[in-house]
Amino acid sequence: MQVSEHGHDSVGLWLHYARCHLRQGAFAKASAVHDRALRVLKEQLHSDFVTRYQEALRGDAAYEKSDVAISGALDLGLDAGVARQSELL
Repeated sequence: MQVSEHGHDSVGLWLHYARCHLRQGAFAKASAVHDRALRVLKEQLHSDFVTRYQEALRGDAAYEKSDVAISGALDLGLDAGVARQSELL
């Protein structure tokens, strides 16, 4: 209901919706929200939405890896416990 009523004007609403999916690791669903937001939002809000969505990806896509079991040697060239977004997609 919120999206249908405020979706044309509310970047924050779309970001909240996308972040819910990102936190659950549902990246395809978050991407679908991104696509839908760009179809529905007023064109002058697209830049703000894309910038803030990318910031959300950087923040929500990094996760703690200390409990991940990997057999064999693995060097990702990352700071301890940080994953790049490209590893998750």
